[in-house]
Amino acid sequence: MAISRGISSVIDRNGAVVLDAKRGVIMTMNATGGFVWKRLEERVTLSGIARELAEDTGAEIGEVEADLREFAEELRAAGLLTP
Repeated sequence: MAISRGISSVIDRNGAVVLDAKRGVIMTMNATGGFVWKRLEERVTLSGIARELAEDTGAEIGEVEADLREFAEELRAAGLLTP
């Protein structure tokens, strides 16, 4: 998945705010969501992000991948990501 065109974001250690001004969509994210968004901006794949999160947190990769897919689907449904 890739970030849709025209999306703006502000990311800090506390999370992120993502804006699609054209469609009037604003989404706020916690620190983990902000990390994921930043990595998406850097064009890291979902599987790469999942590996990083699993390594950083000690969580099972399968659980991280499932949660990440669900989060990515929420972003896609909001028009913030394209397949």
